[in-house]
Amino acid sequence: MVQELNQIFCAWNVLQTNYAYDAFNRTIRVEQADRGVVQHGYDPEGSL
Repeated sequence: MVQELNQIFCAWNVLQTNYAYDAFNRTIRVEQADRGVVQHGYDPEGSL
C-alpha cells in the first residue's frame, strides 16, 4: 500500500506546474511538468 501511494504521489508530482510572481502579481517564472522553464522579464514600465 505504501509503495502504491508513493507511486501515485510521484506521478502527481511530475504533472505539477509551478508559477512564481513578482510584487506586482505578474508572472515571472513558470516551471512546467516536463521540467521546462519559462521566465518573463519586465521593463520599468511593466511591459514584457
